[in-house]
Amino acid sequence: MGVRLRAMTKIKTILVPVDFSTPSRAALQSAACLAEKYGSSLIVLYVAESSRSLDNVFSANPQMADTDLRTFVDEEVEELVPVKFQIASGKAWVRIVEAAKNLGVDLIVTGTHGEGGLTHALLGSTAERVVRHAPCSTLIVHPGRSLDLAKRRAAMKILVPLDFSAQSKSALEQAAGWAKKFDAKIDLLHVTPSVVSLASYQGIDFSPLQEQWQAVGKKMLQTWNTRLRARKIAGQPVLSSGRPANEIIAQAKKSGTDLIVISTHGYTGLEHALMGSTAEQVVRQAPCPVLVVRPPIQKKRR
Repeated sequence: MGVRLRAMTKIKTILVPVDFSTPSRAALQSAACLAEKYGSSLIVLYVAESSRSLDNVFSANPQMADTDLRTFVDEEVEELVPVKFQIASGKAWVRIVEAAKNLGVDLIVTGTHGEGGLTHALLGSTAERVVRHAPCSTLIVHPGRSLDLAKRRAAMKILVPLDFSAQSKSALEQAAGWAKKFDAKIDLLHVTPSVVSLASYQGIDFSPLQEQWQAVGKKMLQTWNTRLRARKIAGQPVLSSGRPANEIIAQAKKSGTDLIVISTHGYTGLEHALMGSTAEQVVRQAPCPVLVVRPPIQKKRR
């Protein structure tokens, strides 16, 4: 399979949904960092859920929403970064996706509690639904794990899980763009199925099959890594075996990864693969921000 990497380096507009929570503050910090690096503008969106309409929340002072939003943003975003503010009411994930489509944003940055956390409007199922339906890629940030690279001394580390599908190629293309922008290193991780549990099943030896998978995986990793180095991006192929989500998270922790870049399709082949899949587990348990890449829409031939 031929691999051509076209690094995606332009992020003109970033949408940041906030609800004044700790997770959304972490998302805003990450978005501000990216905006400074890419020269992007920010659109900060606050959504009042239908159960607590704008009339009820801000009846005492119609300007309260705008004032609170500006104060919240001023604490995290430098003055040089262009910022627009939007306030809406309704179902949070619906309004976020609508705003992303109508405004033609390049990236959504949202916070989440991750596993077990469903406290605020932007967390848990809302963030997951945003990733499923967003027209663009989504960066998901956990509290205390914001993408703040200004304080880093060592090179940024990006982890890209690959199953060598077209979708994982899209993830690598975006990761390559970020690597060029941040002078980062990329770990290319391929996880082969583990047959250890089947090794003695009915006396059948599955080890030759495992060896074949590993040989193919190693060869493909080298091919993709060669293309990466051709763009003068430092790459490191990593071959592992086991459950993909577990191996991705373990590798991220082991290597001190700053960002995981993963496609919505990879490893499962499902159209909305984030939920109940490898990507869902990675988003919830990752020790760092996760960029969930929306592959470009393929136009149907007539």
